[in-house]
Amino acid sequence: NFLMHRDFQSRNIMLKEGKFYFIDFQGARFGPPTYDLASFLIDPYVGVPQQLQAELLEGYFDEIKFQIKASREEFINWYWLTALCRNLQILAAFVFLSQVKKKPFFAQFIKPALRQLCHTLDHVDSHKFKRLRFIVTEQARSFLQS
Repeated sequence: NFLMHRDFQSRNIMLKEGKFYFIDFQGARFGPPTYDLASFLIDPYVGVPQQLQAELLEGYFDEIKFQIKASREEFINWYWLTALCRNLQILAAFVFLSQVKKKPFFAQFIKPALRQLCHTLDHVDSHKFKRLRFIVTEQARSFLQS
């Protein structure tokens, strides 16, 4: 287990007088070493290009590999599973904020988060999450084309 911020995304990283500050960390706890990485790389507020996501994932593993007991392949599999969980949480938050709380600002991030979910599912073992994969394939892809 590693200390994780649990909401490590661009809006919670502040730059003041050349120094970085991390805010909104009241939910911090111990968890997988891939959670904050997934939060940061799939951040829909920024839209990190997929190629850059892949490069940063590889670079992160190279930096952390001596602190964890996992091969590159295991770590990357962990990452995609964690990214899937985080992606679903992000989508739920945007739908809740835009539809239930009536904050239309957040609706613009639903499609980017859905696109990321499709990409993430492409990297998760095809035998896992069959129902979710079906729903995303059938429903989300048509929503994205609208």
